[in-house]
Amino acid sequence: MSTRSRLRNAEVSSPAGSHKKRSVGGLGKHEADGLNKSQVMTIREAELRSSVGAKAIERRAVEGSEGMERTTRKEDLPSSKDEKLNALAGQVMAMARVFEEAQRMREEQRRLQEERHQDVLMRIQATNNLIQAETKRLMDIIKSFQSKFEFDLSSLREEQKAALEERYEELKGDIKVLDQQIEKCFEELQKEKDERVKAVEDTLGAVQKNVEHLNEGLETERKHRLQKEKEVAQKMREHFDVHRKDLEQERFKLEVMIDKLRDDTTVEQDKLEKRQLKGEQLAALAVQKLREDIEKEADDRGFAQDSIVDNLSSFIQKFQDNIRESG
Repeated sequence: MSTRSRLRNAEVSSPAGSHKKRSVGGLGKHEADGLNKSQVMTIREAELRSSVGAKAIERRAVEGSEGMERTTRKEDLPSSKDEKLNALAGQVMAMARVFEEAQRMREEQRRLQEERHQDVLMRIQATNNLIQAETKRLMDIIKSFQSKFEFDLSSLREEQKAALEERYEELKGDIKVLDQQIEKCFEELQKEKDERVKAVEDTLGAVQKNVEHLNEGLETERKHRLQKEKEVAQKMREHFDVHRKDLEQERFKLEVMIDKLRDDTTVEQDKLEKRQLKGEQLAALAVQKLREDIEKEADDRGFAQDSIVDNLSSFIQKFQDNIRESG
């Protein structure tokens, strides 16, 4: 049964019910005005309080109204006491309206808190989505860089291999030409030797010395050519070694550059992971601080509500004591 219904039943059961209704605006007007001012201040403070303290206030008001209902059922009370009870009944009815207004304000406050909570959740979700999008973008950049690096490395390897093979083919062609020239020289020498032997055999006698001299010259020329051939072969080997060393040095430089690029990629990836971890920690700290602020605000409101409940309970108790003393 609501407070308003109980008060209505109390007025019907009282023998001076109609007289009580008329006396609300008379003898108890000053006290009602004072209580209404206190109730207005209570409404303003109740807008910032939670529903727990308001329910306790309403429960105490109901208990007070039940006590007054039991008091008004006594038929042998004097008229002045009935008027005070009627005034108190009117005040309690006004308090019921105040409680209804406070309940409405609490619902509004709860709705605002829920909206703010949803807004915070949406911001957290937006921050999480932004972190995920940034992580995906950086991972795509790393994958793109790695693909480009592997493609460039493969292209450079193919170019160096093609250049080496081309140079090898050139050297091979030069060696083949030199072999042909040497063979041709041997053939010419052999042909000339045969001709001179034949000439010596034909001329004999007087030209024998010339033939021997020519043979000596041919032998010297042959040695000289052999020496030239050795020198050419030595130079070819030296050039080949030089080119081979250059290629080895170039290959070593490329390997060093590849290792450096790999190390730089690893360092950048570690930095990215650290930045991502730091962003997640900052978001967690912000959420934790917001949660602590909300809990602190709820504790402050509960403490203030307890003070209001105690004051109102003390007022009603004193009011009831005054009624008992006047009776």
